[in-house]
Amino acid sequence: MASSTRRLDQLAASVSSSAAILGEYLESRNLPQPSVNVGGLAGYSGLPPDISTARRSLQESVLELAYLASGPQEYMIRYTTEYVGITALRWIYHFRIFEHVPLDGVVSYKELAKLAGQDERTLKRIVRRAILNRFFIEPRPGYIAHTSSTALLLKDSDVRDMVGLMIEEGFDSSTRYSEAYEKWGPSNSATETAFQLAFQTDLKYFDWLEQRPENLRRFGGMMKAHGTNESYSSENFVKVFNWSLIGEGKVVDIGGGLGHMSIAIAKEFPNIKFVVQDFPDTAKQGAERCSEELRDRISFEGYDFFNPQPVEGADIYMLKAVLHDHPDPDVEKIIRNTVTAMRPGSRILIIDGVLPEPGAMHPVEERAVRSLDLQMGMFFNAGERDPEQWCSVIANSDPRLKVKSINRVPGNVSSGIEVVFEP
Repeated sequence: MASSTRRLDQLAASVSSSAAILGEYLESRNLPQPSVNVGGLAGYSGLPPDISTARRSLQESVLELAYLASGPQEYMIRYTTEYVGITALRWIYHFRIFEHVPLDGVVSYKELAKLAGQDERTLKRIVRRAILNRFFIEPRPGYIAHTSSTALLLKDSDVRDMVGLMIEEGFDSSTRYSEAYEKWGPSNSATETAFQLAFQTDLKYFDWLEQRPENLRRFGGMMKAHGTNESYSSENFVKVFNWSLIGEGKVVDIGGGLGHMSIAIAKEFPNIKFVVQDFPDTAKQGAERCSEELRDRISFEGYDFFNPQPVEGADIYMLKAVLHDHPDPDVEKIIRNTVTAMRPGSRILIIDGVLPEPGAMHPVEERAVRSLDLQMGMFFNAGERDPEQWCSVIANSDPRLKVKSINRVPGNVSSGIEVVFEP
């Protein structure tokens, strides 16, 4: 008992210390303090490493403190019933409840039900459960207002897309993961996954998306939202490679979505040109959304990476958050198709999760990368890989490819794997 009590004290002290470091940093930069209410700090991108570490420590200490304060049985009950919270958020998303709540005011349940065209009693029971997860607040009885999180659903279409994809396609697939394994075992097929069972389809996920323009558009928004999060920040990923080495070179951003990674690099390295490749509809969206000042250096084109790469002789062929979507046989095919266009000295830069030894990463970051690993399994029978697995799949693709370095920027979930073509 004494040992447990000391641990509670240690965690409480850690929370206090880390919170003070973070709060003082924000105050020194004249940034808003974090708040549940609208108008608080919008996010934590661009933190110095020491402040980022303090924030991670605060997050993990709070989680462990909540665990110890709950006890194992209460914790298990709470953890296994949190699907109810996801269900409440999904209902709010599905019926677009957030669109009918004013950003700078309140609305009664009665009026909100009328505006949304929903039953008031059902609305009230769902919203009041969501409030306990900081989605909406009830500042006075019978009236609700936005929190900083639900305001994002209203203001940020990319965050809205991310939430929608995760709580619909993601959540539904997760519920069939065990059944998929029971049916197909440790399959390498992208058509024998939890996703196929959940959505009753024989199509691979991306083929399924291509037949559903709205879902495909939402996927692009989700990827852009991830690119602005500190753990997946495109700005931080710029640091995984010394881009000045290629001077006025060319980068082919394979599966680059709306171009968020190329845009981040282009802003820091004005002499590099980029070709962003993705589905034709996604490429069209990217071209339309690209800012005027970057359009002379960033072009977009439709491309299927299961066909030979059409852009020859580029300095770097970049694959960010692409290969973890595919099982090893498909990864080898994608890489071989890339090699057909490479010249001696050309590089492939893979930006993906590299699974650490347990405990080698901060628990917050390790939890994120291992969650990604399982997500990729649910959708694709793929996943993140450890260093040995990455080296193996690259060598099997083409023995002329040599892994030169694996770099991770602290605070980020993914790493940069530099591969050089040495024929």
